[in-house]
Amino acid sequence: MGVLFSLLSTVACKEDEYADIKFNSHLDRKIFLNYCGEKAMRSEGEKKKKYLKLYFRALPRDFETLFKTIESNCHKNIFYDTHTGVFGNYLSPRNPWGKFYPKYKSVKTEAEVPKEKISKKSKRYLDSLKIKDIRKADILWFRVQKALTEIIPDSIYYEKIISFLIGGFGGPVSIEEFRLVNEELLVDFLERKTDDEIAGFWFFYYNQLPHPVLLEIEDDFYKELEKNNPRMAKLMQKAYEAVLESWEGESVTR
Repeated sequence: MGVLFSLLSTVACKEDEYADIKFNSHLDRKIFLNYCGEKAMRSEGEKKKKYLKLYFRALPRDFETLFKTIESNCHKNIFYDTHTGVFGNYLSPRNPWGKFYPKYKSVKTEAEVPKEKISKKSKRYLDSLKIKDIRKADILWFRVQKALTEIIPDSIYYEKIISFLIGGFGGPVSIEEFRLVNEELLVDFLERKTDDEIAGFWFFYYNQLPHPVLLEIEDDFYKELEKNNPRMAKLMQKAYEAVLESWEGESVTR
């Protein structure tokens, strides 16, 4: 009994080590991600690991939150565009299995864009960053992604990344950025999702700007799924056909 309790305690501590951090606003989350990202890139050893883990914990678990964290011009499901016409070319078609897709509103100046307030705690983080306008900044993903995969256990990394990519659409987020290269682990986590969630993931997987990726590119992977996991293969095919339909009239990459 003592050994079992010790084992369970170890597992619980491991989970707490990567527990999500909650924020009062998308802007507070964005500031914290930038703060931890910068700290991690300037540090070594255990200090670097500490900030990388904090960065990972600050990442959301749904696509809407991720989008609104990256895009500070998106408020209450409205994307405010100060460059008329950019929005239409910036986002790929809506994910039919997604719960979120912003409405578009053109404005003439940045002053017309609603702005979230920055908390006092986040203001302290922001003051230590050399960022002219945090609302226009990214979240430093490209700078920390490789280092994250080196310290975050694969199972924890895949579970979270897959969760916030379900129902997504191309634009500020590209699925290629997240390096889900372990196909076995990818399928394992997807199998735990509903059919709609799985289709919503594969739609995003193929629905990338500037054009959707042809299923033939993943032909070997698809054939293996068709043989060993017909449910996954069927949902992949269904999502891919939906991508082609959404891009009807557009050229596709071959």
